[in-house]
Amino acid sequence: MKQPNFKKLYPQLMPDELAKLALTYLCKQDMTEAARVAAAVPRIVCTCNDLDYTRKVEGFFKMISAWEKRFWWARFKREQAYALCLSLVMNMGLDEDGKVLIRNTQALEKWEATLLAFDCALDAVCATEGLDSDDVRRLVAAERFEPLEPREGSPNTKPDADMLDTMTASLTEILSSPNTHA
Repeated sequence: MKQPNFKKLYPQLMPDELAKLALTYLCKQDMTEAARVAAAVPRIVCTCNDLDYTRKVEGFFKMISAWEKRFWWARFKREQAYALCLSLVMNMGLDEDGKVLIRNTQALEKWEATLLAFDCALDAVCATEGLDSDDVRRLVAAERFEPLEPREGSPNTKPDADMLDTMTASLTEILSSPNTHA
């Protein structure tokens, strides 16, 4: 049986109907028919903000969103490690030789160094853009991370240098090229 010729109906469809139809053809990998549907979409003239302005603002929000997701994920992992350390201290019988506590304390310190790196990266990128990083943090309900007081004889926790470099580069790239990041 011959398929009905829908392309004659395209101009009569509403934009949301055309979008659904185009997506259906795209999912079926029928690029020819998807292009026909797209050609039937009404064209409008609109006034919008300057493109450079829009890109900069979009880049900022994508950058802060990327920072926020990573920050809160690392913060969760840090809190998880902290809770496990507390549990082990309160139940020393479970870890008689202390190896599990040492391993989890090291994980806690790693997450604290990562969080400090995330904060320093945000500070660096915001300073370059002339923004107050604490104001930016407030947009995502975050505060500057404060690590635990160091144990006696231990050095203060420092930001993880590799993570700092990686995060600074990542945030800078997202800020400068918002259309290439989801």
